[in-house]
Amino acid sequence: MSLTELRISNFRNIQTAQIALHPKLNIIEGLNGSGKTSFLEALYLLATGHSFRAREHQTLIHFEAAALTLFAQNTGGDRISLQKDNTGHTLAKINQEACLTRSQLAHLTPCQVFYQDIFAIIDAGPQVRRHMLDWGVFHVEHTYVTLWRDYRRTLKQRNALLKQQPTKTQLKPWNHALSELAHDIDKARVNFCNMWDEAWQEALSALGAVHCHMEYQRGWDKKNEYASLEACLDANYAR
Repeated sequence: MSLTELRISNFRNIQTAQIALHPKLNIIEGLNGSGKTSFLEALYLLATGHSFRAREHQTLIHFEAAALTLFAQNTGGDRISLQKDNTGHTLAKINQEACLTRSQLAHLTPCQVFYQDIFAIIDAGPQVRRHMLDWGVFHVEHTYVTLWRDYRRTLKQRNALLKQQPTKTQLKPWNHALSELAHDIDKARVNFCNMWDEAWQEALSALGAVHCHMEYQRGWDKKNEYASLEACLDANYAR
């Protein structure tokens, strides 16, 4: 869903602002230092609970203000608000009810920011690309966050067991559980990438003779030796 309204109070150099948004396209223009990037940062903070520019919450709050407040409404009529004070305490609400997880915010305000470090998607390691990919899958498959959390939990528990030097028999149930979750994640990523590439090709067609193709490759079987992650893990144990 798209946002139709954004209100900003005491966020960086924006003391107060109320903006009506178009559900399809909005163009923000202004002089250097006028608050264009702060506007984008406010949207991102409201959608994710954190900033893409700073880790210290004090830098987000307008000079001499005790707290910042953000409010938005989407096309579905949902009202989302977030307040962060100088102590670092954050209070987020959805339709006047307390929001306990970031995934609740992200579900109502899907957001992807492209800024000067966007080329890290190409230059940096695979973790950056996986993060962007998983963020996209989450907004298409809303159950994906549960799957991702189950995978991370299983991986953490398996790694803890590895430190105890388990036998292959002891490790096998964890390999199986991790493999099942990994294949479900892989399937969701493949489906999303196919959808993404279709939209990408449609956008490129408007530019004329531009040819560029996106391809997803899973990470555990680069040599195509194993049909499953479980087989790969079992083989690595034998080595």
